[in-house]
Amino acid sequence: MKKLILLSCIFMSLTSFANERKALSQEELKNQLLPKLQKSIVFEKYKPIMVRKGKLGEKIKTYTKDGLETVNSVKAENSYVIRNMTGAKEE
Repeated sequence: MKKLILLSCIFMSLTSFANERKALSQEELKNQLLPKLQKSIVFEKYKPIMVRKGKLGEKIKTYTKDGLETVNSVKAENSYVIRNMTGAKEE
């Protein structure tokens, strides 16, 4: 997440004078940003989850705090269903 924020800030600073400068190519932007990103600090976030083996053809309904988000089905025999340990218990 910190890399994404850093990348956004750098990108905005590089493009803030877009009217006065030519647009950067993807390669030029990569060459400018990559050294800075390689020096940045990486943070990781861990949360406990529950995992169970899925049943072939089983319908998995994903709920968020806003209600039903998606409905998917288990399509492979060696699939697993992951449930977040949040209030909505997303799967």
